[in-house]
Amino acid sequence: MQRHLLPLSSEFDIISQYFTFSTVGENGLGVGDDAAIFEAIPGTSNEQAPALHAPRIVAACDTLLSGVHFPADASGGDVAHRSLAVNLSDFAAMGAQPQWLLLSLCLPDNNQQWLQQFSACLSALCADFDLRLIGGDTTRGPLAVTFTVLGALPAFAGVTGYLARSGASAGEDLWLSGSLGAAAAWLALHSGQLPAGTNLSIDSAALSELRQHFYSPTPRLALGQGLLGTASSAIDISDGLLADASHLAKSSCVSLQINGDSLPCHAVLTEYASSNAVRAWMLAGGDDYELLFTAPAEARERVQQVAHQAQVPVSRIGCVVADSSANRVELRGDGWHWPERTGYRHF
Repeated sequence: MQRHLLPLSSEFDIISQYFTFSTVGENGLGVGDDAAIFEAIPGTSNEQAPALHAPRIVAACDTLLSGVHFPADASGGDVAHRSLAVNLSDFAAMGAQPQWLLLSLCLPDNNQQWLQQFSACLSALCADFDLRLIGGDTTRGPLAVTFTVLGALPAFAGVTGYLARSGASAGEDLWLSGSLGAAAAWLALHSGQLPAGTNLSIDSAALSELRQHFYSPTPRLALGQGLLGTASSAIDISDGLLADASHLAKSSCVSLQINGDSLPCHAVLTEYASSNAVRAWMLAGGDDYELLFTAPAEARERVQQVAHQAQVPVSRIGCVVADSSANRVELRGDGWHWPERTGYRHF
């Protein structure tokens, strides 16, 4: 067993030190989670509609840069799909429903073919997710895409009817949707940056499947909404399992135990699942955009029912333990070791 106190990425230190000066009221959630939740009219009472709380808006914003969040040779369609899916994954982690979209696009030139690809993919995704593009901004500069997604909590959600990083309690189960490692594996193969001694024999069809996980991750919106009232906390896996698990542990003031042998490896990588490279991608590669969530042990059957209805596989990968120091993650299992890099860091 290995036990570590994970350092926070400087990105989060910057946010904590400089950008937590605003509040959103007792029924909201501000800076520090996957998305913000706030009342449309702050301070609105429930006197006129006792069965309903004041309308609450959910908002999330993500910026993706060429050469940082996606390769410079990415097509317009690939960039559109990845950029929007990343934002919608934040909504999934809150159990929220996305509705409106703002787009800020920074372009190095007026490439009509690239823009047509971007627009066609974005239009199709908006139709698939019932989103409305309502505005934004366009400027010239290095390629960057910023989406701001606005939405709401499902109508049946009560005053605390959302998922957050801060609700985990000792004794609960730790769950993970989908599988790990595919996106990180594709990026390593595409960039020619496989770890020394790593030998993967992957055909073109399998490589295409890994590529799809990088550019077209599936936001777990139905799963997140279905877990409302069952899961106690949630976060989406963007920076890497270990890094994001530490964020959840810190927010909930608990520790997490993760059983490496219970972690779901993507099917394409199963043959190599015992290799150090694949295990490092699973633990710290990031870009998985799956949901890591906690729920009481007595809710195991309900979690499986929700996952079945959402058509998303889930795995019970560990548990929550009490720890006054918090922000600790224990990795258990023979042959499982902490990689040198525990997750993506911006600074």
